[in-house]
Amino acid sequence: MITGYKTLVVSAFAFVATTILSFAQEATVVSQRAGKVREDSGVRITKDQYDGVTGKKAGQGSQSWRAHAVIEIKWRIAPAAYKKGMNLYRDGDHKEAAEFLKASLEKAGNYPWLPAYANYYMGLAAARAGYLKDAIAALEALVKDNPMHRFVPDAYIELAKIHLRPGSTGPKAAKAALQRIAKIASKLDASYQIKVDLGLAKLEVMAGDATKGLTLLEGLERKTRDESLLNLIAMEKGQAYVKLSQFPMAERAFERILGSKKIKNPEVIAGAANGLGDCQFAQQKYDLAMWSYSRTYSLFTDREDLSRAVGWALFRGGESFHMQAGKVSGADRQKLQRYGNRVLRRAATEFRGTPGGRAARKKLGLSN
Repeated sequence: MITGYKTLVVSAFAFVATTILSFAQEATVVSQRAGKVREDSGVRITKDQYDGVTGKKAGQGSQSWRAHAVIEIKWRIAPAAYKKGMNLYRDGDHKEAAEFLKASLEKAGNYPWLPAYANYYMGLAAARAGYLKDAIAALEALVKDNPMHRFVPDAYIELAKIHLRPGSTGPKAAKAALQRIAKIASKLDASYQIKVDLGLAKLEVMAGDATKGLTLLEGLERKTRDESLLNLIAMEKGQAYVKLSQFPMAERAFERILGSKKIKNPEVIAGAANGLGDCQFAQQKYDLAMWSYSRTYSLFTDREDLSRAVGWALFRGGESFHMQAGKVSGADRQKLQRYGNRVLRRAATEFRGTPGGRAARKKLGLSN
């Protein structure tokens, strides 16, 4: 009788464990088709790969979604640390989000889907918080352990962006990350090839032949109608013009972006504002440059993912005030110098971990 009781208890625990594991795979799939967002709940995910997502609903047959059409998969059951980390990520607290997502990996045993999701979002969060080595490690863990996962192409794109950031591993590693997508390009949405080509063009502008990079960018403009990609291409074209000292062309490119009411992407707006400021600074138009840079730091100071852009805007904005002060005299000169010092101190203290912050500290004679 005791043996039978024990068997019953063990069977009950096994049933509960199996049920929990089953629910752990159950999710709501948020997708977009023909411009309409749709949510399918109660789906037990059976495949989550870059060639598509498949799942089953109780009493129904299999359902499938093209990977690029999936906006989000909301898992019904997940560790508390994962839920907390994702909420922090959505709220823009990327440093704390990365910590909670890392902690959630300790509970991954009961959730087969968890490692890929936690590593992916931990990589994004760490990158936005400025922890580049941690970001690279998390994203590399994703592509190594889950090479077929839906997040892998985006992980490669993100790795390329990280490698291109100052203080990271550089253009060679970025190019390698982009080239890894070529092996799976035939199974992906066409937009990924555009993103790869955009990354390679950016590499040329930054570390190679800017003229070649500009030609590549102009070719990409003719290949896509995706407005978000066209905006990124326009911003990179402006950077190419700056590199080639074609300042009037660069100014027109950046001003077109900043003057458009349709462009909402903060990365594009900040990049264009800083690009315009760099253009004006190079031409000694300091009175214009200081206001162009102020657009970035007045709009995006609280955006952790744009801290590098804000840090640079504060540093070069402070320099612009100082340089303009040299062109005037009396009370106006003193006022500009004071304001320049104030802006540089903000860069040096609030954004000390960014290239602009470090440059400001050096300018002010502070140790890094």
